[in-house]
Amino acid sequence: MEKKLKTVLIILLMILICLIGFGGIYIRNNVILKNTIPDYEFASKVEGTRITTFVLDDSTNEVIYDLEGNKVDSIPEGESEENYKKESVPINSDELKNIDNYMKSKNVITNRLKTLGMSEYYVRVDKDNGNISVELKENKNTDRTLSELLVTGKFEMIDTDDETLLMNSDDIESAKVYYNNTSSGVSVYLTTNFTKEGTKKFEQITKDYAKINDSDDENTDENTDKNIEENTEENTEENTTVETQKTITINIDGEKFLSTAFNDVIKTGDLTVLVGSASTDSETITENITSAQYYATILNNGEMPLKYKTQSSEYIKSIYSNELNMYIAIGILLVIAIISIIYIVIRFKLLGLFFSIIYIATIALITIIIRLTGVNIGIHTIASGIIILIVMDYINCILLKNINKEDKVDEIKIKMNNLYKKVFNVIIVALIPAVVLTYNSLLNLSNVGTTLFWGIILVALMNIIFTRKILLMRVEKK
Repeated sequence: MEKKLKTVLIILLMILICLIGFGGIYIRNNVILKNTIPDYEFASKVEGTRITTFVLDDSTNEVIYDLEGNKVDSIPEGESEENYKKESVPINSDELKNIDNYMKSKNVITNRLKTLGMSEYYVRVDKDNGNISVELKENKNTDRTLSELLVTGKFEMIDTDDETLLMNSDDIESAKVYYNNTSSGVSVYLTTNFTKEGTKKFEQITKDYAKINDSDDENTDENTDKNIEENTEENTEENTTVETQKTITINIDGEKFLSTAFNDVIKTGDLTVLVGSASTDSETITENITSAQYYATILNNGEMPLKYKTQSSEYIKSIYSNELNMYIAIGILLVIAIISIIYIVIRFKLLGLFFSIIYIATIALITIIIRLTGVNIGIHTIASGIIILIVMDYINCILLKNINKEDKVDEIKIKMNNLYKKVFNVIIVALIPAVVLTYNSLLNLSNVGTTLFWGIILVALMNIIFTRKILLMRVEKK
């Protein structure tokens, strides 16, 4: 009875793996039902590869000083230019041009690509001149992605009146986006979490810039639990008091993001801002989410120490433009898998059925790994899959053919151990080139290496943990 229960549990586990591998895991993120396992990346859907080179911006800014040496924004109307001094200041000063800042810029770009969910990219930096090369798969979002890489990401919280700097990028620990259902529709929020030191600063700021009047606002909606409310021109007249309201302004890359005062003192170190307005229109919601994610991306990964510009952006056409060849390769893969399953079931009956279920579950696990690692599915990765299937078929057939009905359990264990020793040696030899290919700078070879490495590992583990267990339980049952 115990062995039957173990067998049933193993089969149920294999079925669950198949459902996850071929279906996915869907969770509701507020209003959006999302598959937590990434989609497949098909080579035939990739238009090609974009190799972009960023170089240090050599432009200058004009800075104006008065006679006392104070910097001013502009020469007041009616005053003589002779009373002011103009100076051209490089955007990237010589002091900033060093290896540390080159590497920091590279790391910021790399982290932004991760945050943007890019599955495959390569970032290289020339330590001599700071030039950065980025290699990306070409798709509909490539231009937008590249533009977000060049944003400085400078965060400033200043006094609206005298522009005193209150907080900057160094005070930010992380930023995230979340959604909320309200009676008005879906609201999108950007939450900025401050560092320990930033939390102390922010708490004091919320005290200093608290709203003056304590009267209830008739326009307050169900989102009163939010810790910040943007001051708009529409509600300024309604909240007019004798005293002048002190407000802070948040600038991102020199552009005004919002001006606000605070309802309460905030001690948690979280600044939550409504992006756009609540809406039931899917396009508007998508725009708000895209905007919030843009800000989260640049705030999450630090400020670029140097200013870059695009020198060149070279497009390399994909060699997998012919979808027919790829679908033929996928067909071959499926035929091999189906024929293998049919043969094992017909040849070895119930035991073959058990082996086939584990066989399919192994394929499902491999598909999960392929998606999680961002492997680009093309002819090269399909060929790797065919090799993995052949390895699985070989191991299963050897196991089943070498087991005789007359063999005792101890004899079967010895045969299995001897087989696994041989297979183990082959696996070690196969893993060495797989690892080398995985870390190759060429995307296609890297995909092949990743597929082979994880495929071989999963085949070995599934066989040792489950296939062996099922075989021994069936033999001991006799």
